[in-house]
Amino acid sequence: MRRVLRLGRVDDDTIINDALGWTRAGIVYSDGRHLRSARKGRSRLVLRGAISVRISGDGRRIVTERWLGGRRGWWIGDPAGTRQRRLPVSAAAGPRAAGYYDLTPNHDGTALLAWRAAPGDDGGDAVVTWPVGGDPETDHVAAPFGYAPVATWN
Repeated sequence: MRRVLRLGRVDDDTIINDALGWTRAGIVYSDGRHLRSARKGRSRLVLRGAISVRISGDGRRIVTERWLGGRRGWWIGDPAGTRQRRLPVSAAAGPRAAGYYDLTPNHDGTALLAWRAAPGDDGGDAVVTWPVGGDPETDHVAAPFGYAPVATWN
């Protein structure tokens, strides 16, 4: 094993996202506040306000969860932080709305995988997929689940 980057002191209020992406430009990660890239023992800022990151299998697309203007949303773009566009996905907004969490792009970044938390205890929670340009409300149920799913593309 080889250390890539020393993070320094991490306080109790800092959340380091457990998803990392290995790209040609370096390893992308969220320090709990921003998306950063680590390479040769140094870290540089890629995107402000990114609290999580998931990367496509081919390394060409990243999906970030971001807080911008007091609103939580998901964005897709390239690992350099450019060509970002907001995805039409939201967290649960109200007692009757489903929330989508842990969005992950497929190998080439053309589809998304997420877990959908349905309102109430109606058994509607599921792991779902849909095309990047599509509406998550037309998602395909990959697998229903009971609690705390873990899912990823391979």
